[in-house]
Amino acid sequence: MTVSTADDEFSISGYGAIVLLESGCIKNDVTVEFVSGRTTLVPGPVCPDKQIMIGSDKVDLQPADPEPSDR
Repeated sequence: MTVSTADDEFSISGYGAIVLLESGCIKNDVTVEFVSGRTTLVPGPVCPDKQIMIGSDKVDLQPADPEPSDR
């Protein structure tokens, strides 16, 4: 699948993950394109307190997990 913002595009494997919010909010929308070609738009802004969770057929914006050191 491909995850893209106004500035960047990332390819992600089926069980992969990426971190996009190391320097603050993504102001624009985030587009998720599945291997099938179907696309889903996540309206921006997306900030570090949220995470985009991508399943096999859906995309959800959820509260971010705490840092691993906080567990």
